[in-house]
Amino acid sequence: MVLTMARPTRFPGRPSEYARKVVPADVRGALGRVEFKKALEGDTVAERREHFRTLMDEWEGQIEAARATAAGILRPLSHRKIQSLCGKWYQQQVAIWEDEPGAAAGWVLYRDHLADRVSDHEHDEPAPPFEPNRLELTEATRMLTAWGIAADPNSIRRFAVALWETKFELGRLMERRADGDYSPYHAALRFPPPTPAPAAVQAAPAGPVPLSLDTLLAAWAGGATHRR
Repeated sequence: MVLTMARPTRFPGRPSEYARKVVPADVRGALGRVEFKKALEGDTVAERREHFRTLMDEWEGQIEAARATAAGILRPLSHRKIQSLCGKWYQQQVAIWEDEPGAAAGWVLYRDHLADRVSDHEHDEPAPPFEPNRLELTEATRMLTAWGIAADPNSIRRFAVALWETKFELGRLMERRADGDYSPYHAALRFPPPTPAPAAVQAAPAGPVPLSLDTLLAAWAGGATHRR
């Protein structure tokens, strides 16, 4: 059997090229579709090809995440990873709303709606912890699956909480933008990048086992006493 490489599709009478991928039968119920399809973005052939590869990777990740979830192969997410994913969502929403944020009052209502999930909480106060409900957990699960992540229940709950807090930051930023304030906003700086910058790794010389922290502190204290 000859296997053909996936490639963009062009429909008759339409100027755009599309990325398409058939969803395997075993995960169609979980993903709620039988096919992925999206118009390719980009002004050049190279840009459209890059978008095509990105979409294929994303869709394959969703398929694998759905299969892992069905098989009960779920992984925990670190605090850093959860914050990074919230940053990804935040940047996506900023790209959608920043140029045309609409009325500032709408974003005040948006934050009030979020605050209603916690009693006695005003929208201009720091967001307190809250317990996500079923709809919020479903939203978090679907978002993670869309990013190709099969997370365990505790990680899904923690992500839902962090996402709720991030929505407050989005509301604050968009209220400022709606009022005509396009100055830098601190919230975007708090999210870690998708992966930490690789640290320089040096080969450890063969020798004694590394000293413990207590030993190092004792040695430092001895040196400080000697210098006096």
